[in-house]
Formats: sequence, C-alpha cells, structure tokens
Amino acid sequence: MIVLAVGVWFQATGSGDFVPYFLVPNVTISESFAPLINVDMQLVSQLGAKFEFAKSRQLSLSLVDYQLSETRSTKFTIGGRWRKKNFPLPFRVPFSRQDTKKLQNDITFQLDFSIQDDITSNSRLDQVTSLPTNGQKVITISPSIDYVLNRRIKVILYFDQRRTEPKISTSAPITTTKAGVKVSISLAQ
Repeated sequence: MIVLAVGVWFQATGSGDFVPYFLVPNVTISESFAPLINVDMQLVSQLGAKFEFAKSRQLSLSLVDYQLSETRSTKFTIGGRWRKKNFPLPFRVPFSRQDTKKLQNDITFQLDFSIQDDITSNSRLDQVTSLPTNGQKVITISPSIDYVLNRRIKVILYFDQRRTEPKISTSAPITTTKAGVKVSISLAQ
C-alpha cells in the first residue's frame, strides 16, 4: 500500500480512503483558580488569619470510546497564627553550651483547617446521564509550633491529620496522622 500526503490527510492509493495524518485520541481542558480568593492578614498584635478558596475543573474527552470525564474540585482553608516575641523556653536544651532557659526568642503557634471536595463523573456522548466514578472529601487539621533557637536553628513541632471520606461505595474511609519534630539549620552567614 502506497500512501500520499495531502495536507493533514493521507489518501491510501489502494482503497482511495482519506486517513488523518494526526490521530487525536484524547482532548483535555483544565481550568484552575488556585486560589480564587486568598486573604492573609498579620495584625499589629502579632495575630494572623488566613482564608483561601480554590476551585478547579478538568474535562477529558476520549475520541476512542466517546466518553467525557469531568473532575471538579473545591477547597476551603481557614487558618490562624499567633507570634510571641521573647518567649523563654520552659526547659533546658540538651548539648547546648549556654543556659537555654534564658533564651528568649520568637515562637509562632499556627493552626490550619481545610476541606477539599473532589468528584469525578463520566458520561457517554450519546447519553444524557452521567455516572459518578470517583470522588472524595478530605478534611485536614494541622497545628504547628515554630521556635527560633538562634538565627540559624529553628525547631518546628507539627501535627497533621487528614481524613478522607470517599463518595463511592467501593472505597473505605482513610485517616492519616503525622506528627514530629523538624529542625531547620541555615548554613548561610
């Protein structure tokens, strides 16, 4: 079979049929407003507040099996923080040369709470109805405490709990909890 190129189509010499040069099996459109609304305030009294609203949508058209998949996501985040200057440590830090009870550095208490709602639905192009195929609601709470030991060392105590509630019956609810201590060391002078 000999194939001749004509523009973006080929014409097969044996059958005379036109065959497209480019095959596009899938077309995807993504819209994302992340964040759509974002307010982050720091007051003179060292109190801070945060509000964030994000929204996104992804459409995927399959030209192989003629299905349209739509994923919608909405996320709300509310947070607060309080910073205290010259906060003395109530205990002694091991392996330090100076009396760390006399350290009076900045400490920041922070609490973030977020809810994310995702849903995916599929529909065939020859039918009016769409079927939900995937989705979840994710609730996250994450408090943390940051303490600056000196200008190079910062200690962060954190806790993060995430609860996932699926929207379809084939998945089970999942709760993930993480907690720990992070030590951040700056090597810059």
